[in-house]
Amino acid sequence: MATPAAAVLACASAVVLAVGVPALASRRSGGLRKAGILGGLVLGSLLLAGIALEGPDRAFRALLPLAGFSAAAAGGSRWLAAWGAPRAAAAGLAALAGCALLVLPFLGDPLVEPGPPGKSSPASVEALLGFSPLAASVGGGLGVDYLRAPLAYGGPRGPGLSRIGAFHPCPYPDPARSGARFAIAGVVFLLLCGVAPVRRAA
Repeated sequence: MATPAAAVLACASAVVLAVGVPALASRRSGGLRKAGILGGLVLGSLLLAGIALEGPDRAFRALLPLAGFSAAAAGGSRWLAAWGAPRAAAAGLAALAGCALLVLPFLGDPLVEPGPPGKSSPASVEALLGFSPLAASVGGGLGVDYLRAPLAYGGPRGPGLSRIGAFHPCPYPDPARSGARFAIAGVVFLLLCGVAPVRRAA
């Protein structure tokens, strides 16, 4: 089982990437380069700290989803800006979307748990986990079963933040596959920037 410090560090790194990368990537001049530098610094620090806390295997596995997520955040912000969104709006929308993906298992919990156990679709639960880079990094990479942790579930004393872990078998996403999916999404966003309508000079 991973140490709490490693899980907290991964969560903090994910939030920094979700907010900082879109803010830099949305800039017209050198935005992607600056976003890449920030992503490299955050991910590099996470890798070094993860190796010291958990060893190279778990540290690298925890890194993969967040690296892909960083690429998707940069591409999404860039795509919004290319299609006419003001820079602040592009950065803000991309950051909100990124933060929502991080906590998606908690945001979507009421949708897949409308009633007693067994009422919701296991495919829906799998989708909520699969689209969350944090579930792949902390759950799949570090091996922290945070959806069944007392803080998230609440145990017998209360429902807590999420009931998914208690009511459904929820294998966490594979970190490599998750990272690849997010990276591909980032590439697609950047490619779509090339077909954005050209702004006419006023």
